Amino acid sequence: MDPAAILAYCWIVFVAFAGLTAFGVLSAATDSAGDAVNFGWADNVLHALTSLAAVTVALLVTRRTRRTRVRA
Repeated sequence: MDPAAILAYCWIVFVAFAGLTAFGVLSAATDSAGDAVNFGWADNVLHALTSLAAVTVALLVTRRTRRTRVRA
């Protein structure tokens, strides 16, 4: 698979899930009766872990592509 595609996908996933984490923390911190999206703390933890995993993969792919460029 193309490293540029993997890198782009990981950054998109990171931004999306980091946004969901931020929204979920704000949603869980306030307890309004009209909350249509019921995010709990378990959802927030899973969104945060997914965004951290995406950043980790993106950084590993970046490091790997830099090593192969130096060797070539």
